[in-house]
Amino acid sequence: MTAVKREAPRQNHLAGSFSPYLRQHAHNPVDWYPWDDEALEKAKAENKPILVSIGYSTCYWCHVLEREVFSQEDVARAMNENFVSIKVDREVRPDIDEIYMFATQMLTGSGGWPNNVLLTPDLKPFFAVTYLPKDQWMRLVANTADLWANKRPQLEQQADQITAYLRQFFSGGKPLLASMPADRISGEYFSNLKMGYDSRYGGFGTGTKFPQEPNLLFLLDYASATSDDQALAMVENTALHMIQGGIHDHVGGGFHRYATEREWKVPHFEKMLYNQGLLASVLAELYERTDKPEYKRRLTRLLDFVARDMTADNGAFYSAWDAETDAVEGDFYVWNKTELQQVLDTEDDDFLTTRYDFAPLPHFPGHKYPDGEVLYQKTEIKDQADWNRLDGIFEKLLAARSQRDKPLRDDKIVVAWNGMMVAGLADAGRILDDPAYIRQAEKAARFILGNMRGKDGKLSRIYIEDQPHQDAFLDDYAWLAKGLMTLYRATGDQYYKDQALSLIKTADQFLLDKDTGSYYMTDGSDRLPVRIRQGMDTGALPSDNAVMAHVFVDLYRATDDVQWKDRAERLISAFSQGFLEQTNSYGHMIHALMRLNEPEDKKWLDPVVARAGTAAAQPSPAASAQEESKNKVKVHTHILHEQSTDTKKIVEITVDIEDGWHLNANPASLDFLIPTTADIQTDQPSEVNITYPKAENYTTSLGEIGVYTGKAKITATVTAEQPIDESKMRLLMQVQACRESTCYPPSQIAVNIVHGGR
Repeated sequence: MTAVKREAPRQNHLAGSFSPYLRQHAHNPVDWYPWDDEALEKAKAENKPILVSIGYSTCYWCHVLEREVFSQEDVARAMNENFVSIKVDREVRPDIDEIYMFATQMLTGSGGWPNNVLLTPDLKPFFAVTYLPKDQWMRLVANTADLWANKRPQLEQQADQITAYLRQFFSGGKPLLASMPADRISGEYFSNLKMGYDSRYGGFGTGTKFPQEPNLLFLLDYASATSDDQALAMVENTALHMIQGGIHDHVGGGFHRYATEREWKVPHFEKMLYNQGLLASVLAELYERTDKPEYKRRLTRLLDFVARDMTADNGAFYSAWDAETDAVEGDFYVWNKTELQQVLDTEDDDFLTTRYDFAPLPHFPGHKYPDGEVLYQKTEIKDQADWNRLDGIFEKLLAARSQRDKPLRDDKIVVAWNGMMVAGLADAGRILDDPAYIRQAEKAARFILGNMRGKDGKLSRIYIEDQPHQDAFLDDYAWLAKGLMTLYRATGDQYYKDQALSLIKTADQFLLDKDTGSYYMTDGSDRLPVRIRQGMDTGALPSDNAVMAHVFVDLYRATDDVQWKDRAERLISAFSQGFLEQTNSYGHMIHALMRLNEPEDKKWLDPVVARAGTAAAQPSPAASAQEESKNKVKVHTHILHEQSTDTKKIVEITVDIEDGWHLNANPASLDFLIPTTADIQTDQPSEVNITYPKAENYTTSLGEIGVYTGKAKITATVTAEQPIDESKMRLLMQVQACRESTCYPPSQIAVNIVHGGR
């Protein structure tokens, strides 16, 4: 019997790509290329227009276009004959996305994804479209081929005009205001927000609503700076409608990307990491300002969702969850009455439906929709007993939902978005006084710093399948630095501030425009028609330069070092012309300017370091703020020179612990215990390996835990490629001192390494 030979699945040039989005198109009959020299040279050699098609892995209409158009043989034949077709993942290449999305907005008056732009072989855009059904797409290909053959000079003239405007737009403008009146500018921006504010349902505008977290953070600070009750009320009204509406996942926690209507009831079902990170900061600050438990509840459920469904084993955070399951948008999240009655008994079903209701999904022609509706909260719930019962109901619904086919999870780790989540967790841990959240933030930050930064200090943007990919962009440096500074504020650990400074140093080396003090998005090494230097907020996220301005403000507030005030002022001033011409587009930059000019008492020169510590294990209240854990220890260091070399230093750390007191061992015996940690800082890239002593057993009401008493000796091995300057080595430690039923707040200790002697 002759075996039947099976043909291998067709593959195009996207096969082997690390991008989940590109891999989704790797078996299309379209001869897709990634954005690379081979594709660009092919277009020039064959004298063909380029179709650059930009999307991302959890984009619903990208999936529809892939199924209905790019998977069709007749479409592929026409495209392969007339175009060089390039696929771009906007989350991997935000520079390409930003340039050609702005071109699309110029050409069509709107934008969105998938974004399909036609370019000349020298990468100048002349036509753009988002989603089209198959018949219209085929007409697009035929019309473009005809124009390219018969009216090419007109197309190229249009492409030249658009490219000239792109270069002007992305140049960043010129400084205008030598002395910027912060109060007037922030007041004008606040007035503009009020103009677009939906006082009935919260948010801005009356149609599709995005959370617009940067605006909410601005309003929170504006309310504090000006004592304006209306600013705070705008945030509260928006937050309440969001947390009660269908944009909030009441069963599983977290938030969908946006609402399709003004009441926040019907979401677009994607779940993006950046929304979770930014909303964590919003809810934490809102709870800090109001002390209202509804904000704390939604914050903790959001963070539960991130820990459960968006956190990798290495501690970093995944990018997103798709909107669709098996080509049906929202199918994973919606409910019908029959399903509820199958999961809940009659009493629970009645209890839920008297407090929650269902919003029907809109039905679009040719658009598959699920059999169910969106759960949203219809009444205010203040009784904690009601919330306790609802928690039990939601647990049952979550267990039932977990048996459904799940949407695609995008497992890319994106540095910028991880920086947002680190900041959100650090804010939550500081404000809720919960060290578990801070530890989550620390684990993610340390993973990125340890695995996504090269020896030259440069970051990679993406980590997937155990490998870093793609040089980082300005947003990666800025948001990671922002997350690190938020961690520094929450912990007082000098390590995080030092790492933020190191990132700024690298960004200065590769991205800084020395003439203006602002930054380019890229290092300029790629083949693009424009190098972006921009201060305007675009889409759901704020300007990268504005984020860096906030980092400089953080450094100034944390250190009182005037160099950071000067750098912030110069960076903000670089875009000040836009403040007068397009105030609404510079919100996050204006927010940085407002923070920079806050009164002296707004500075946080002494970061908040008090955390819950071992309170759960030790029922008595913590010691007063005047007492600190570091007062119960003495730390001595010296370098073991006989075991050290120029590039390897062995440091012995002796911790003398006051009689009757103990420190938590490393590793900690229980999740909520704060371990003793040590780290050695040097003035050049280095690796540190810490060896902690064996723990002693100590009996508590929760059982035996590991502790250190008396003298604890810790050994640090520091290695570097270049000789290590011993005079610039520093020890950073975290300790928490406890005895019997009393624990002091944890302390951060920083000392210079003693480099003389043996």
